[in-house]
Amino acid sequence: MPEIITKYPQAMIKVLKGANIQCGIGDKQIILRHCPHDRFCSSPTGELCVYGINDISKMTQIHRLELFKSTEVIFPLIGLLLVGFALGVLFGAKIAHNDKKINSKNKT
Repeated sequence: MPEIITKYPQAMIKVLKGANIQCGIGDKQIILRHCPHDRFCSSPTGELCVYGINDISKMTQIHRLELFKSTEVIFPLIGLLLVGFALGVLFGAKIAHNDKKINSKNKT
């Protein structure tokens, strides 16, 4: 049975109720047992659970890491990783250069 992610869960529940799907009335949850009762919808053909953006961690069918597989998210993260790597290399080179100066002064 589907779990639905939406930015506006109350609006989605209102739309489902408008389609004569029972939502938030305490129906028995057979498959989606972890769905919050106020977000659970039941119809003769199945069950629905409506989650908001802040509730993604509570979902059972989709893991939050699966949402990061989108290229819109992964490319900026790769760019951030490369910038961090470059800064680490520069910082390491600066420390190594300073150590060489200190060691050469101590030898003289």
